[in-house]
Amino acid sequence: DLGKALLHFEKAKKLFQKGSYLKYEFRSLYELGKLHDKLSNKNLAIIFLEESIHKSSVNHPDTENVDAYQLLALLYMQTGNYEKAFQYQTNYSEIKDSIHNRKQLSRVVELEHEIEHLIEERDLALNLAKLEQKNAGLRIWIISFAAFALISLLVTLLYFYRKNAAETLLKKTKEINLIQVEKIKKQHQIESAKSFILGQSEERRRLSQEL
Repeated sequence: DLGKALLHFEKAKKLFQKGSYLKYEFRSLYELGKLHDKLSNKNLAIIFLEESIHKSSVNHPDTENVDAYQLLALLYMQTGNYEKAFQYQTNYSEIKDSIHNRKQLSRVVELEHEIEHLIEERDLALNLAKLEQKNAGLRIWIISFAAFALISLLVTLLYFYRKNAAETLLKKTKEINLIQVEKIKKQHQIESAKSFILGQSEERRRLSQEL
């Protein structure tokens, strides 16, 4: 029951005071305050809760013990101390607003990180696209240069081939012309020799007839 639970919490408080968990004693005090409230010991509940707030303010932010402010505001209202009730309710509202603002700020920071991450990913994608475009342009330039060099080589080879063929043909033509000239000279020499021999024969015949 609540009485036995209260004894356990008081024992836990003493253990916290002796052990290495002194900085978390405010939690035990808060639980004791809630139990005294359930037992209708309003004044004791107020004492424990205020002590809990005092302890938590030493090593912890108010946000970790915010419920103690709300419960104290309720207890002071029930005991007729409206000034104290208003004070703790105001503190509770301010702390809750602070928690909300911190959460909103944390969310804003998270969103900023997400946006920065997205921007970094976008920039990386753009840089990769630019690099790929640059590499593609470089590949096109290399292929174009290689094609131009190959065409130039083929044109040069064709030019020298035709030049060599023309020179060969001219040489062969000259050789044929020389052969034909030599042939004509020989024919002319033969014709001259025949004419000479024929003339000699005619001359001998004429001399023979005169004798």
